[in-house]
Amino acid sequence: MRAASKSRGVAKIPVRPALWFCACNLLAAALTAQCPNVSQVPNQTISSGTACYSSNNALTATGVVINGSASVTFVAGNSIELGPGFRATAGTAGTTFHAWVETAPADVSFSPLSGSGLNPIQPFTWTVSSPSGYSNLSDVYALFNTTSGSSANACYIRYNRASNLLSLADNSGLTWLGGFSPGSANRSAANSYCTIYGSGSSFSTSGTQLAVAVSVTFQTSFSGTKNEYLIGYDNEGLNTTWQQFGTWTVPAPQQYYLTTAVSPSVGGTISPASGWYNSGSVQISASAASGYQFSGFTGSVNSGSNPLTVTMNSAMTETANFTQIVTYYPLTTTVTPAGGGTVSPACPGGCSYSRGSQVTITATPSSGYQFNGFTGTVNSGSNPLTVTMNGTTTETANFTLQPATLTIVTQSLPSGTVHVAYPQTTLIASGGVPPYTWSVTSGSLPPGLNLSSSGVLSGTPTTSNANAYAFSLGVADSASHSASQPFAVTIASGAIMTMFPAYPASGSYSIQPFLFTVSDPVAATNISSITIAFKSATGSPVSGTCTWTYNPATNALSYTEAQSSGGPYYPGTSTGTIGGPLCSTNLDLSASTVSGTDVNLQLTVYFATNFNTNAFLSAQTSTGPAGPTQVGQWSSGSTAGTFQCTPPQNIPHITDQGNP
Repeated sequence: MRAASKSRGVAKIPVRPALWFCACNLLAAALTAQCPNVSQVPNQTISSGTACYSSNNALTATGVVINGSASVTFVAGNSIELGPGFRATAGTAGTTFHAWVETAPADVSFSPLSGSGLNPIQPFTWTVSSPSGYSNLSDVYALFNTTSGSSANACYIRYNRASNLLSLADNSGLTWLGGFSPGSANRSAANSYCTIYGSGSSFSTSGTQLAVAVSVTFQTSFSGTKNEYLIGYDNEGLNTTWQQFGTWTVPAPQQYYLTTAVSPSVGGTISPASGWYNSGSVQISASAASGYQFSGFTGSVNSGSNPLTVTMNSAMTETANFTQIVTYYPLTTTVTPAGGGTVSPACPGGCSYSRGSQVTITATPSSGYQFNGFTGTVNSGSNPLTVTMNGTTTETANFTLQPATLTIVTQSLPSGTVHVAYPQTTLIASGGVPPYTWSVTSGSLPPGLNLSSSGVLSGTPTTSNANAYAFSLGVADSASHSASQPFAVTIASGAIMTMFPAYPASGSYSIQPFLFTVSDPVAATNISSITIAFKSATGSPVSGTCTWTYNPATNALSYTEAQSSGGPYYPGTSTGTIGGPLCSTNLDLSASTVSGTDVNLQLTVYFATNFNTNAFLSAQTSTGPAGPTQVGQWSSGSTAGTFQCTPPQNIPHITDQGNP
């Protein structure tokens, strides 16, 4: 077992006893492997194989035992301290311990120290040195990043002197890419941030220095100011530590607007979409829609290539053009029944049309026929009919015999009476296409009457009308034909009004008892008032009107003339004579009855001389007014009369109803 101390190219450094030892069975000059860089050798026993530990400064080993056939190397930049617990025992082979203090390598330069750019290729030169000579240098690393603490997402470059190979770390900073000699043509390695090239790269040596020149370009994704870091390693694993020399600015990319479009709009799609893109290459691709095919790009670059790569060095426009793949389908048109009409286009054997084309089909009926709709691929009542040819299409134009014109046969309707069942009437129509449907098309039916959809008019009128009710009834057939007819229906009040006697009588007196009767078909209680008016007839020497109004519910009688009026008076109760110059009545000879459906009023009337009159009777009922109706005539002669105290013969006597 031997122990030795060695210093390479530098002054000897005093060391503690057993300061630096190298237990190995190889010449120190043959050691080329890098050692783990530590300050404290882990406590352990090494009995076989080789091991190596190094430190740029001081290295300490305490609880370390070396025996057997092990070969162990300790290397330090300043000192090695072998403390208590360190043991080195020779095995079967000879073992030599070296006290070896080595000076660490040093970074010399990084060129250029500053600048900016992406392209063209930029050469960078890095120089490191070792006091033991350039042959003692193993690796040179250059890093472009904002920190030396990470090699991920950076431009991280390595040169290995022994293999004379250049490499570039991938985006993760964990895997080396490339591995080619400086000066190699057509060789490069790239990640997302930079590219290194063999062409234009080189290395040179001189004494203690190793200089490496590498051609580099940067990607636009790496824009911003990056620090320039450099580190060198020697054969023993000592290094220069990371040193920052300068900065390099990767400029932000220039962007240009790319406009993309398709023609026609339904022909297909284009990718990418319109937008801003970095200067450089952009790949444009087109995809045809079903039924279309790509026919080429037009715009800033005209090309039939797909995809198309364009260089974005200005605003650009590209349109992907498509043409329709033409497919033809047959259209067959027919008519039924034969002779019922024609159809255009006439294609009984089939006509050929391109896919997507629209064809208008028109049906024309023959005389006496009418169009009844299309059936086939498309069922429709529209005429003309437009179909889109997306497949084999068949259409039949259907015709039917044209029916006679729809008309209403019924021309008038019977009158009715309030509260009396209306004569049920069935309306009659002809022509058209039965069945028929009836309805009221304008106006309103008399209250109480109803019209069924089958045309039956029935019901019981509830309200009379001085004028006829006017309305229109309509009929429609199953073919949507229609007709309408105006009608008028009179609804009488139902009240029956009579006077006895009802015709002129002559005599020496102008006094006449009269019996007035008003009948309501439901009940006398529906009659609320009776009005009796004697009006001068045409040619009467004396003119004027005298009127009596009677209320059956209160048995009240009132009188009105142009020059006088009076009342109420109560027939059978009140006494005396009431009236005016034209007419008067003796209340002692007046009476009334209300019974069943009749209201009877008996008046003995005194007329002025030469007063020729027409008698009118009217009534007010719960369903409306009745009259006035002329119920008779009377002429009074030229001789003044006197009141009679008893009713004349042949005039029915009415029992007094009494004062209400």
